Amino acid sequence: MKEKDIRRKTLEQEGKNSEKEDIINYLIKNKLLEKIDIQNIAQDFIAFYIAGIETTSHLTGMIIYYLTQYKEVKEKLIKEINGAQFEQIQTLVYLNAVIKECLRFYTSANQLGYREATKDHYLQNIFIPKGTLVTPLIIGIHRNPLYYENPHVFDPERWLKDIKYPPYSYIPFSAGKRNCLGQHMASIEAKIILYYFLKTFDFECDEGFELKMQNSFLYHPLDPLQINLKVKNNEFI
Repeated sequence: MKEKDIRRKTLEQEGKNSEKEDIINYLIKNKLLEKIDIQNIAQDFIAFYIAGIETTSHLTGMIIYYLTQYKEVKEKLIKEINGAQFEQIQTLVYLNAVIKECLRFYTSANQLGYREATKDHYLQNIFIPKGTLVTPLIIGIHRNPLYYENPHVFDPERWLKDIKYPPYSYIPFSAGKRNCLGQHMASIEAKIILYYFLKTFDFECDEGFELKMQNSFLYHPLDPLQINLKVKNNEFI
């Protein structure tokens, strides 16, 4: 969409009464669009979309996939959810452990952003010349055997044990002052989706499906997940 089209649509929106309290309406109502570069706004909204929608959908999709691969985890989680009311969703210990383990085992936002080396440096025996762009991959931290026992095994039980992990060994939402502002909302969204999904469907992974991951800014399946669903006979349909 060109800049003139964006401005035309925002002008059209100014004349409408809207109850939406989103960012666009805030900018329109306070006459701030004229003071802000449209391209910067567009880039920010793309970031909001990726951070607020894509990551959560990838997370819940991957949890569902891993539940098909780890039957004991699936059965234990279904038992917990079936014994709870929706109002208790924040108190479901095993559901929280499953989400945390998926965020460790599979981190959709796998990069923390690039930094430029200001001088020549050796990282162990790897030479990094001055000017090199460097970014840590979160999955390398989350699957480091120095921090986690059996790091390549999907095991929610690790989060139910009295273990104190080192600082910055678990950073699915980044860390420090610039960590993800939406991390708590993402966790709540995942809990709600999984609560109703597990109460509504029986599901299995298609026998011919093979998971292959693509490592880009978003670490995600190369091909769409193939999950077979069967509707349960309950009040949620």
